Amino acid sequence: MFYLLQLRRVPWTEKYRPRSLSEVYLPSYIRNKILSWWRAWKIWWVMFIETRKAYNKWLEFFKESEGRTFWNRYKTRWKNFFLREFETRFGLAARGIPKSHYELFESKGRYVGIEFKAGAKQKIIQELKEMWRLFLQNVKSKVKPPEIPYNIPPFYPALFVGPPGTGKTTTAMCIANDEGIEYVEFNASDTRTWRYVREIIQAASKSGGFIVTEDKPPRIILIDEVDGMSGTFDRGGFSALIGMIDEARVPIIFAANDMSDSRVRFLMTKCITVFFDRPKPEDVRNFIKHFATRANIQVPQDVIERLIWAPDYRSIVEALEAWYYTGVLPSLERAQMIGIHDAVRFAFSFKSHKPDGSIDLDKTIIRAKMYLSGTDMDPWEILLWIWENATKFVDLSNIGKFYMELAHADYQYKKGMLSQNWRVAYKILDIIAYAMAKYGREEKNIWKLRRIKIGKPTIREELSKLYKLLYGEETETHAVTETEEEKEEETEAKEEREEVAIEEVKPPSGIAAFLWTYARATHISRKAALCELRFLKLFAKNNPEAFGRFAAQIHASRDSVSAFLSHFKIKSSLISRALKAYDEETAKLAAKSLAAIPILITPVEVAKEEKKEVKKEAKERVSKEEKKQQSLMEFLT
Repeated sequence: MFYLLQLRRVPWTEKYRPRSLSEVYLPSYIRNKILSWWRAWKIWWVMFIETRKAYNKWLEFFKESEGRTFWNRYKTRWKNFFLREFETRFGLAARGIPKSHYELFESKGRYVGIEFKAGAKQKIIQELKEMWRLFLQNVKSKVKPPEIPYNIPPFYPALFVGPPGTGKTTTAMCIANDEGIEYVEFNASDTRTWRYVREIIQAASKSGGFIVTEDKPPRIILIDEVDGMSGTFDRGGFSALIGMIDEARVPIIFAANDMSDSRVRFLMTKCITVFFDRPKPEDVRNFIKHFATRANIQVPQDVIERLIWAPDYRSIVEALEAWYYTGVLPSLERAQMIGIHDAVRFAFSFKSHKPDGSIDLDKTIIRAKMYLSGTDMDPWEILLWIWENATKFVDLSNIGKFYMELAHADYQYKKGMLSQNWRVAYKILDIIAYAMAKYGREEKNIWKLRRIKIGKPTIREELSKLYKLLYGEETETHAVTETEEEKEEETEAKEEREEVAIEEVKPPSGIAAFLWTYARATHISRKAALCELRFLKLFAKNNPEAFGRFAAQIHASRDSVSAFLSHFKIKSSLISRALKAYDEETAKLAAKSLAAIPILITPVEVAKEEKKEVKKEAKERVSKEEKKQQSLMEFLT
């Protein structure tokens, strides 16, 4: 009997699933933004219904050629004018709720609802007439159209971006439930060619078969997993979605998981974007207390603390259900919880604080490591991403110390890889988390963080380009690998054993000469110097005078320094400052009689000296042979 009850038991994720937006656990600023977007659509719908009522007047107006000419000439200008005016009067405010929403919708204190006040529709219609009147004044046309515009473009759709399980789909469904309207979901499992997308959106946008009211749209369309469209099976589907934005006369909600996807980035320019983030520890604690009250259960504090790093709210409910019926709390894996772009942003910028307000470094390190390990990415790849984007989050005064920590992490990883000790190799996450927690600038504004673009690691591609620049276009290499290093070492050893002909040896020039000089002065290989050119570039951009003095001290030629600065597109003013400092430092070194500048022997001069030595040795061998022959002849005679 117990097992039958277990089979009939409704899962908690369904039993306690939110049916209203008030039951969805969302931060207040996200809730206000979503409700403001929906209220703007309700205002737009009242205007749209009014334009449909004026349809017959416009048919009469279009019978005259002047009417058709007027609309064809000004319809694009009217579209842009309306969207701009509508956004100013009723659109989403930068922060909080628009003032016009307080005037048009019922409210209880600071909370603004979604029901119109008495007389709100008449105010909205008057606003529409006022916008149309202002537009006609601007165009100054002699033709007099009807007092209500023929058509109005749709308001912006919404874009919900966030990891799975954070409430994107549930939020859309709850808005529809609260308003008692249809909810149409267009899921990633469907075939999404351009033809199919147009048919679905057009059918969902029509009002036939539904009760159309004058105070709210008849339905909400959710297009889920936009970033999951493939190029093969969904050919043209995304382009069709973009085209439908201007045609659909009902609110559309796009949902996506990866904000770094190119499609999602493009949609951000055309939509009202709402970010759904993974729950933070304090959010998890509040959610569990709220859920325990609703489910009438008691959750011990140790269980709450074990769930504070849960990936999403759905996983929390499932874990609590398993613990309630079995007494065992399942472990929640953090694999593939967060994208590398957000991991880099959060690990650098989010800090934990002590009660006195100072930064708690130990907890911040744990927090940074949690973000990095949640990407499910190899530590070496994480290191490359951080290496690429560190200058956006670390002050220049600490950038040297930060990169020293990354160099130490790189050394530990290679040490572990060579000895096949994976524990040592993967220990670099602790070093990276420490460096990011200690030297990263704190930033609490998540919207400001979102605007920081995280670039892909380009060091391999840049090494390939520099390799071709230094060793010729015929060099077929795309990355500096171990096999290629061995091949080059073998080639260099073979060339050293062979006799060098003067005609075949060419002195380095341009950036290659600077690279050779830098490698020789710092006692490293040219390949190692190749990898450090990026940091020399950063050195030159931020302190050109010091860079010029450094170049003079390693005895790099002036032409090679100029070629290096020009190659990396350093500003002309910085190049002038660097070369001026180079000339001054060179003059100082030349003036010191006790510290003469060492003469750098070029490969041509080396070859000449070697050839002289060969000729000298040959002459000595010839003279010895002649003396032996002469002695032998004297002996025989």
